[in-house]
Amino acid sequence: MKPIVLYLLMLVLLSCETVINIDVPREKASLVVNSTLADNTPFLVDVSTSRYILDDQEFNPVTGATIEVFEDDNLLTVLTDSADGTYHSPLLPQPGKTYHLVVNKPGFDEASALVLLPKDSVQITQIELDTVVTNELGYEEEQLKFTITFKDDPNLKNYYGFSVVNTYYSYLYDETVDPPLLVDSVLVENKLSLYTPDPTLEEEQAYGQEILFKDEIISGKTYTMSFFTTVYYSGYINNAGLPNQGPNKFNIQLNNVSESYYYYKLSSQLQLYNEGNPFAQPVTVYNNITNGFGVLGAYKTSVYVYKP
Repeated sequence: MKPIVLYLLMLVLLSCETVINIDVPREKASLVVNSTLADNTPFLVDVSTSRYILDDQEFNPVTGATIEVFEDDNLLTVLTDSADGTYHSPLLPQPGKTYHLVVNKPGFDEASALVLLPKDSVQITQIELDTVVTNELGYEEEQLKFTITFKDDPNLKNYYGFSVVNTYYSYLYDETVDPPLLVDSVLVENKLSLYTPDPTLEEEQAYGQEILFKDEIISGKTYTMSFFTTVYYSGYINNAGLPNQGPNKFNIQLNNVSESYYYYKLSSQLQLYNEGNPFAQPVTVYNNITNGFGVLGAYKTSVYVYKP
């Protein structure tokens, strides 16, 4: 008798369900403005609209907006509408200049943002490249180890972004002849995934295609950092022993980035890092757009070409 009573009790409990409807107010849509200024890249701004929290549609691009660009408080240009939500100009931002973007579109509040394009590039004084065997994941793996030494400017609050682009030529052969004949080559560029064990960085900062850090601890110092990556080689074709690709070349970049670029990228990475973790604290992605959302960032490029 008891099992039947327990069974009926479970049915009653399981059938009790309370539905709570939450009324989430729908706020007025705002402009979403995203742009990263660089000293070697023409102006390009992406504009869309914010969306309701319960919507699952893509962000809508905004056309017909007016975007004024001020350089050190002087009107520099009005960007051209590309009819796909992007706005551009052939002009190049200049290092050491402050840029103010003002975006207007009927039906929306005026959105604006301000950023300083860093004046000077940080100088790498030494680069070393070694092949090492690591056992970080419980098995041995051959990796490349980049070691850089640079001097931080003590007079500035600096933010940095380190990345490596691997470039090589992929060879195409006519294998209908013997031996195979090289007929074409294609330039391949891969931005490498990096890891650094540097003690000045938190764990969530230590991985990615761009390692972000600031000079809070290393201000004014000559500092050395190491970065690890795995590069896979495509090998050789058939029995001819012909290479499938040319030699690797590494474009090593240590960029001086703006504060807004640093915090936007870092908060975006942290949000992805915590994704799926129910115990992680919510992460708000950095925003520096007045009366809107998005980011206006900037960086000054330093590229060093390294051929092993």
